Amino acid sequence: MRELQRLNEMLEEEDREIPNSWIDYLKQNYGSLDELDPDDRKALVQDLEGIKQSITNKIK
Repeated sequence: MRELQRLNEMLEEEDREIPNSWIDYLKQNYGSLDELDPDDRKALVQDLEGIKQSITNKIK
């Protein structure tokens, strides 16, 4: 989540909606990734990697 927040700060204000929604979702629903079962954790990490890549592409 820290990496998403860091990348989010590099975006223009109008591009922050999706990362902000993911950050809010993580804060509300997950105290720790260690609490997730392995399949859910893997799926969440894959989703976050996709979001991270999307943000990185917008920054470039």
